Amino acid sequence: MKLIGNILIIIGLIIYALSFTIGRKRKNHSTVIEEDFLQLLEQVKLMLKITAGVLIAIGAIIIMYI
Repeated sequence: MKLIGNILIIIGLIIYALSFTIGRKRKNHSTVIEEDFLQLLEQVKLMLKITAGVLIAIGAIIIMYI
C-alpha cells in the first residue's frame, strides 16, 4: 500500500508542477489571446492545483495510516 501512496504523491507533484507551466507567456508571443480564454486557463490551473493537493494528501494518508 505504501507504494500506491508514493505513486499518488509523485503524480500529484507532477501535476502541481505542470500547473505552473500551463499558459505561461513567452517573450516572442505576438498573437492576441482573448480574455475569456485566459480566464479559462486560470480556472484550469486552479483545478490542477486542487487535484494535485488532493492526490498528495491521499497519498500521505495512505503512507501514514495504512
